Order: sequence, then structure tokens, then C-alpha cells
Amino acid sequence: MADEEPAVRAALAHYHILSLRPLSGAYPLAARLAEAVILQAAGRVFESCLMSEYYLRHAAAYESLSPKHPDLRQSGPGQDSGPAGGDDPTRFVAFCLDGLVWGGREVEERIAEGLRQVVLERHYEELRQARQVTARQHALLRLLLDVQALPVGIQALCRVSPFSLLYGRASEQTARRDLKRLSGMGLLAPSPGGFVLNRRVLCGEGGVS
Repeated sequence: MADEEPAVRAALAHYHILSLRPLSGAYPLAARLAEAVILQAAGRVFESCLMSEYYLRHAAAYESLSPKHPDLRQSGPGQDSGPAGGDDPTRFVAFCLDGLVWGGREVEERIAEGLRQVVLERHYEELRQARQVTARQHALLRLLLDVQALPVGIQALCRVSPFSLLYGRASEQTARRDLKRLSGMGLLAPSPGGFVLNRRVLCGEGGVS
């Protein structure tokens, strides 16, 4: 599995550089940099950029699986007091590979979300030009797309920024009508607390994520 070799190599480099560390924060940075260089050379550029985020999200696991420096080990009868790096790196490597898998999925989702946003912007503009939505309804859709807001209802549209810029001077009846109209077109979907943008309206899935 040649495609997996750079990933394993990167994780092992990360592990063994950590095993050299004194009581200092510099070696983890050097270890992650070495890992990133190996991954990028193998074409895993975007995933390598996300690995630091993965390690921050799982800081406790990262620390517990990292090789222990001799000064941090509890020496005792039957306990290993040898140099750092004498531990089995298998679990650490598996942890890094899990991060790489997560990074690949995250890259795919972020790319898909970017494309989805472009397609939705164009769809909303086509609806506006065809006069299937009003200028204010179009502005609301764009605003929801940009801010990725929590569910919005009539009160939020009329009183909460930034929606109040559109509906602050409008009646609640107008806000209710717009929500009903956009929901009926499948552009918004009902959610606890109001409505959310249906980002998959063009996918024929009925989902709203």
C-alpha cells in the first residue's frame, strides 16, 4: 500500500522527534513541521494543514500517546526507565492516521461547501431576476448564506441584527409572509426555533445541512 507509506512515515517522524524532546515546547513544533513536510511531498497538502487543528482538538489524546521523556516517567521495579522513544509507537501512528482520514474528509466537505455556496448564490440571483423572489427575500437568502445563522423566526427578523436591517421597519406580517414563501419554495426548512437555510435545495435530498 504505497499510498499509505508517506502517512506512516510522517507519523513515525513526528513520534521520534517528540522522543528527543527535553522539557521544552519546541520539539512538538519541529515534529509537526517534519510531519507536514513529508505529507506535502506526498501530495497531502491540504490535509497536512489541518493536522495541527486535529491535534488541538484532541490535545489530551495527543499528550497521552506521545513518547514520554525519561524525566516524566515514573521509574520503579519492573518499569521502563530507558530513553524516550522506547515505547511502542503503534498507537501514536494510528492516532495520526485517524487525523489524516479526518483531514481528508474535512477538506472534501470544505470544498463541497464552497462550491455549494457559489451554486446557491447563482440560484438565488436567477430567482431574483425571474422575479420569483423579491429583492428583500433575495437579500435575506444571501444574508443567511453568508452568516450561517442559527434558526431565525419572525421576532429575530424584526429585532435581531443583522436581519433587522432588512425587516426592522417592516411589519411582522411581512416577515411571516417572506418566511412562508421561501419555505414553500424549499429554500428554507423548518427547524426548532424558526427556519434554517436549505443548503441542499438543488440536491433533491430534503436535507438542510
